[in-house]
Amino acid sequence: MIFATSLPRFKSFCGAFAGKATDLACCTLFLSTFLLPAGRRSAAAAARAVLGDCRDAGWLLRWLGWSIAPAALLSAAQLQLRAAAGAAPDRLHVLAIDSTQHGQQGQNTQNTFARGNTKARPKKSDRRQKAGHRRSCHCFVFALLLTPCGVRIPYWLPFYAQEFCALFGRQHLSQASLAAQLIDDIPLPPGSRVVVVGDTAFEAKQVRQACARRGWSWVVPLNPERRLAGAKPRPKVRSLYQQLQAADFRQVSIRLDRGDLAALARVSPSRSQSRKQARTYWVHHRTADILNVGEVALLFSTRAEPTAPGGVKVQKLLISNAVAASTEELLGWYALRWQVELFFKEMKSELGMCQYKFGPFARVVGWVNLSVVAYGYLEWYRWQKQREAAGRDKPYWQRLRTAGLRARVGQQVLRADVEELLRLAASDTGPERLGDLLNRICDDPVGNAA
Repeated sequence: MIFATSLPRFKSFCGAFAGKATDLACCTLFLSTFLLPAGRRSAAAAARAVLGDCRDAGWLLRWLGWSIAPAALLSAAQLQLRAAAGAAPDRLHVLAIDSTQHGQQGQNTQNTFARGNTKARPKKSDRRQKAGHRRSCHCFVFALLLTPCGVRIPYWLPFYAQEFCALFGRQHLSQASLAAQLIDDIPLPPGSRVVVVGDTAFEAKQVRQACARRGWSWVVPLNPERRLAGAKPRPKVRSLYQQLQAADFRQVSIRLDRGDLAALARVSPSRSQSRKQARTYWVHHRTADILNVGEVALLFSTRAEPTAPGGVKVQKLLISNAVAASTEELLGWYALRWQVELFFKEMKSELGMCQYKFGPFARVVGWVNLSVVAYGYLEWYRWQKQREAAGRDKPYWQRLRTAGLRARVGQQVLRADVEELLRLAASDTGPERLGDLLNRICDDPVGNAA
């Protein structure tokens, strides 16, 4: 990118940002690195991302660690996305929570921890302890809010290891506690209809209590160690498998590309024609009282049709506090959990969220903040184009994902650069200004001396 003003509608997107012009210029450098086609993202690449506003890479790296501008710009981006989504408390919102890790090999890298699970399993557990190499990593907990109109709003918190917290005097919070904090802080009006979905790691007391405080429903896979309530000896919930017969299951089919969940799933037109979008399960739906959880709905599901006269091999067991919800609703809600996995894939492969090599963790936080801002900018830009589109263009912009959005933004940046060069060339002082610009871009000492 040649000119910092070439990002389409970026000034409108940053309307709620009240930082200094220097901070906005630095943020633009990093965002250009995330958004435009490039090799590996880095502070050095960001320093020359805007050719008309080159900066020193070392100074930009230090700025990333001590400035609060990335966090402020992220808050402004989330505000813009909430305004675009509008207030619809009576319509379904889905909050997908999950964590992602990025491996680190440097010995001087702060806030790393071993991702290997070294906690011993219970003595009579049916799960085996996985053996693997201990690898250090950073961890980030995300909550992706899927709004009824299709706008996606990302929220996140960094995970701080116990050693790092002890060294810098911070309070250590588990990943489940961070997810609960995100649930408490999501700015939705009281009474909003929200379903929280996650994997087994977030079937925790903190998450369930946070949902209860907000009056939200949740759907998660069951922790295999859960036991039924009642007098001792309390059997495990998984013991109910042995009581199920093939006649207890019924066939349920769902599609995320049609119906009320289509706007939240945003399946592309090519994928919506695939047979894979028609998901068929055999499900047994019942309620049960689980120790330390309460009365919940249980969904025993399998993809293979149960025909054997004996027991059925259950592939997935879901629990939910929405005991009045139908089987189709519970399956559709949990199927949207995969959207956060797609979000991680787009953030890492398309926006370079984990293409960093920093020692101080404060720089990592700034880097991730700006990468999430880049995602929010693309989402906001898509929403603006969707509002203006008509005919066949409207569903195209409604379902467009990050890779396509980056390509379209890159085309607009190229056009804006060319138009600005033509405008300068047509002015009286244009050739002189273009010569100065070329000298700064090329770093030609001979040209600068002349």
